[in-house]
Amino acid sequence: MSYTHFDKHHNRSFQFHPFEVAFCGYSHSGKTTLITRLIRELAKDYRIGYIKHDIHSFMMDHEGKDTFRVKSSGAQTAFISDAQHWACVQSGHYDFVAYGQLFLENDFVFVEGYKRSDIPKLVLVDEKAEILKSEKDKPLTHVLGYIADKDSQKKLPQGKACFDRDDIQGIRQFVLSHFYESAKRIPFYGLVLAGGKSTRMKKDKSLLDYHGKKQVVHCFDLLSKICGQVFLSNREGQAQLAGHKILPQIHDTFLEIGPLGGILTAMTRSPEAAWLVLACDLPFVNDKVLKTLVERRNPFKMATAYQSVEEHRLPEPLCAIYEPKAISRIIQFLSMGIICPRTILAHCDIQLLAQDESFLRNINTPREYTEAVQWLRKDQRKDHR
Repeated sequence: MSYTHFDKHHNRSFQFHPFEVAFCGYSHSGKTTLITRLIRELAKDYRIGYIKHDIHSFMMDHEGKDTFRVKSSGAQTAFISDAQHWACVQSGHYDFVAYGQLFLENDFVFVEGYKRSDIPKLVLVDEKAEILKSEKDKPLTHVLGYIADKDSQKKLPQGKACFDRDDIQGIRQFVLSHFYESAKRIPFYGLVLAGGKSTRMKKDKSLLDYHGKKQVVHCFDLLSKICGQVFLSNREGQAQLAGHKILPQIHDTFLEIGPLGGILTAMTRSPEAAWLVLACDLPFVNDKVLKTLVERRNPFKMATAYQSVEEHRLPEPLCAIYEPKAISRIIQFLSMGIICPRTILAHCDIQLLAQDESFLRNINTPREYTEAVQWLRKDQRKDHR
């Protein structure tokens, strides 16, 4: 199956990575040199993947090496690793699903070649401007801009960005602006997690009252201030509960795996969206907490989450933003029987934020509920003085 076929019929808007730019041009137009210079400028702040399409056969190993000998003997796949690196060479056509998994931990990807693909691209104009002549017969698509010398710049199409190949800072800023503008177009939804069975509380935690209204409604109202759409994640049997029935709902389809089931159900329902998730048992979360989370969101990471106060460096997964590309990684963990959202995020490349105070304390028992209500009312009296 080709990528074009996959994109057309499955609404996938990228080929290798949600944030990708191709550098296209004829041989010896300087693609690799330019990409190398850009990566040097960006690598201290971003994790960058690199993909190259080689029209010739390539060989990453050489005669005499163990992996070369084994692969030459007929092995389909050869894998080698040390403490800091790993590499895999496989025969046959690449699997677009497996191929995409390799780059999930990268913030974005630079692609060399693939000039006839739908990848957004910068076109490097060769010395004789041959690529411009070929474009007249079969124009390239999704061209963001051109990189050319002054003589060739006079021949370029109007209305496109244009850079000298030594303007590394200008190209750097243009590429980053493209990625950030793309990130702004990602739909941003909210999800109130209310599907827990509340065994220790002995009553539905989503129906408790901390702020003068049912907690499920309070959480929904908080998210509605900052999200384009907000949904309640619950079990089908909760649909008609007071507080629940007035809200738009997404019923869990991934069952018996705790909060991960609600998160994954929502993400697979709208895989193009980023999801701000908030659990109902976090009554100390307020507008400021959520505003900070959104303002410091990193859309290039798997997720943005606060750091746990009790368990240093571990993320708090139930007041967090999950980016679209996190779906694949979550499903990978689920396939291995790992259903703890904290464990999953701890093993992913995420943006981790410090907590100024323990505002992500979860409330699970009647005694904790009573203490939380008393503390919140005391705090509210302070605010009104």
